[in-house]
Amino acid sequence: MDGSRSDPGQAVTEIYKFGRYYLNPAERRLAHDGRFIDIKPRTFEVLCYLVANSGQTVTKDEILDVVWEGHFVEESNLAVHISRIRKMFEKTGAEGYIHTLSGSGYQFVESVETVENEEWKEAVSGATPLVDPYGLDEDCESIAVMPLFNENGDTEIDYLADGMTEALINNLSCRPDLRVLARNTVFRFKNEEIDVKEVGKRLNVSSVLTGRIRISDDDISLSVELCKSEDGTQLWGAKFDKNFSEIFEMQDSITNSICENLNAEIDRASRRLSSQQQTKNTESYRLYLKGKYFVNQGGLSALTRALSLFEESTRSDPLNASAYVEIANCYLWMFFYEEFNREEAIRHTERMLSHAQLIRELPEYHLLRGCISMYLDWDIANAERSLSTAINLNPNFARARYYYANLLSNQKRFKEALEQLSIIMQLDPISVVNNKNAAKIFYKMERFENAISCLDEVLDLDPNNYEALLIRGAAKTELQQYQDAIEDLQSALSLHEHPEAISMIGYCLGLMGNVEGACAAREKLRIMSKSQNVPANYFGILELGLGHFGKAIALLRKGLKTRYPDVFYTSGSSVGKVEGESGFRENRGFHRSSHKTLKPRPGVGRGFNRTKSWERQSRVRTH
Repeated sequence: MDGSRSDPGQAVTEIYKFGRYYLNPAERRLAHDGRFIDIKPRTFEVLCYLVANSGQTVTKDEILDVVWEGHFVEESNLAVHISRIRKMFEKTGAEGYIHTLSGSGYQFVESVETVENEEWKEAVSGATPLVDPYGLDEDCESIAVMPLFNENGDTEIDYLADGMTEALINNLSCRPDLRVLARNTVFRFKNEEIDVKEVGKRLNVSSVLTGRIRISDDDISLSVELCKSEDGTQLWGAKFDKNFSEIFEMQDSITNSICENLNAEIDRASRRLSSQQQTKNTESYRLYLKGKYFVNQGGLSALTRALSLFEESTRSDPLNASAYVEIANCYLWMFFYEEFNREEAIRHTERMLSHAQLIRELPEYHLLRGCISMYLDWDIANAERSLSTAINLNPNFARARYYYANLLSNQKRFKEALEQLSIIMQLDPISVVNNKNAAKIFYKMERFENAISCLDEVLDLDPNNYEALLIRGAAKTELQQYQDAIEDLQSALSLHEHPEAISMIGYCLGLMGNVEGACAAREKLRIMSKSQNVPANYFGILELGLGHFGKAIALLRKGLKTRYPDVFYTSGSSVGKVEGESGFRENRGFHRSSHKTLKPRPGVGRGFNRTKSWERQSRVRTH
């Protein structure tokens, strides 16, 4: 560097190299040894300014003025960001890059050079767009926003209490220096008396927000209290008496007050996202909240009702991007319920997302893009880009991390998948879905005992969980615990007569040498296929258990051609393992390898998500 101060605008156009690191301010990315490192937005800006002025002493006031754009901020905040940068370097094997000059400021002392874009592209070609690969910041504040208590006791307005709770969670989640527990976990405490100290200990959070809401016509009375979980002392509290038309101002006021009291950073991107992601039309917002309420109920009838409400919401405000995203989400799930074929689902979702592009910074938009790429297009590269973008926009987005972990494990990138699961378990610790997801990953890793342990926890919370019983039965089959496996699989079938369960029972019976029982299961599948769609891969799985590999390959190949969602999870890896053709394992199948070196394992645990009879299950489904 030449010793002159770097202009912040010019610095953005440069690409820097120091040690084994590359820093690209324009793309807001830091790479180390071919892996991207996630840094919180404000921390990234501090690093960029130090690197751009390497070898020079930059004062604290200078950094605060440039990075915080003249806004007043405590000097201690800068020290926090410097500490994070140093920790990041330590974790990646580098130390001493930043010197503190007492009474003066800081100096980046490592040699820095600027490089051309071609070198940057070569350095990061094939790099995994990891999100927070070193885990959540242990020192960051954390909060559980508990469900607002509906003082009216009227279930007709539950949607508003739940919707406002979820809105607060979402608004806070965009703050990069705040760990916010996910909806799934906190809503397990709905309608319960909240002991702040007990909740804080159980959920491992430093603070808890509780509140009570009462509705009278269009008037809202809301009282909220933010408490330290360590001792239950109040950090902040307020009471609002507003008209529904002022709901946005009320939510923003609560969000900002929480951040101020927790010293959480509200960076420019978060502020912009928070202001853009909501419609300002109160009637459109009311309909949107009702739609979200029904989405969270689960089941086809609730989904259909939600779709109608979201459509009404867009009629009230044609610019409500969030509602268009939710409509597209409903269409995707209707594909899973077999209400639409793949082509229809693509057409409907793309039409809705074209409206949602009004706001490309919605994390939910990119999550849905990722799911469409993964489940409809089978385009893994695009799916990964979209899911990574969603998480970068909202680091607390547990649902996006959930799908990203699935994608990683499907590609046999198990270490990265487990890193995501570790973060998810911090964001959403009391979750049936997350424990099942962990079990699936352990199953794919052939760590069957670990998978069973996770599923035991699921079944403690939800004894009649079809998918958990199915996967546990499959894991026990791989451990050759056949009798116990059959018990789990039969229990799953009694809850939900789905061809997947019948296929798995036939597979297990075949491995046990019970040819008559396996053939009976095959006949049951054949009869079922006359009245409903039974994908060819279910027949193929059963034939694997009987040792009919040639027939199994033909059926699994047939399944691949349909691009049916279950086939995405099963056929490719099964075919590839039987034939030894690795090509099938690259981008599609990923669940299974061989059974004690003899038989490939089938895919399990997807069919229940779609079928109409799933509505008979009582548990809440999070879409």
